[in-house]
Formats: sequence, C-alpha cells, structure tokens
Amino acid sequence: MNRILLGFAFVVAASGPVAAAGFRYLNQPSPGPRVVAGTVQLDGTVLAGQGFKVYHTGTGTYVIKFVNNSLRGCISMTVTSATSAPIGLEAIYAAVQKEGCGRTFTVTVSDSGVRPALQDVTFQFIAVEER
Repeated sequence: MNRILLGFAFVVAASGPVAAAGFRYLNQPSPGPRVVAGTVQLDGTVLAGQGFKVYHTGTGTYVIKFVNNSLRGCISMTVTSATSAPIGLEAIYAAVQKEGCGRTFTVTVSDSGVRPALQDVTFQFIAVEER
C-alpha cells in the first residue's frame, strides 16, 4: 500500500508543474490601452510628455500630432486648462477637434467672457488609443 501511495505521489509531483504550466497560457492578459499625456505651454512648447509634437498655429489654437507610433488607430483625447481664468472671467475652456481616426488633433482654448475670445494658455491633455 505504501508503494502505491508513494508511486501516486511521484506521478502527481512529476506532472503537477507541467499541468500547471499548461494553464498559464490559456488566458493571457491583454495589454492595456496605450496612453499619452502631456502639458503644453502657452507658446506651444512641450513642458511634459513625449510621443507627440505641438504646433501653435494662432492665438488659442494648437495642433497636436502623435508621432513614432506612440498611438495608433482611433484615439480619444481630453484637454483641460492648467491656467486660472483672469480676473473678471469665470473660466477658461479647452475644446478638442479631430476628423476620423487620424493622429492629429486641433485644440482651441477660449475664455468665458460675454464675447469669448481665443486665449494662449498652458493646458494638459490625456490621449488614449481606443481598443
């Protein structure tokens, strides 16, 4: 009886790691979405972040282009002002525009006055590759 138990224990011990190794590859975790974040100064220079270029094309207007495959496919992006509103204004608003699934975004930043005007301000963004 001891020989049978010993033999059974040997078979389980020998095949255990092999059987467990087989389960490891059944459900591999998928990689998370690619994310690029950055801070852009009011003159269009990059203060923080990488994987993108910024072009300051006019007052309150910036074009952000993702480069070197930092993001591929469709991208969602959100932008927020990193600058407080000047005295007399309630807020600074940032908006993002893009066409299709390209890697180029236009960011416009304006104040909240009676007649909103485009403003050069420092802003931050986060872009996520849609999956």
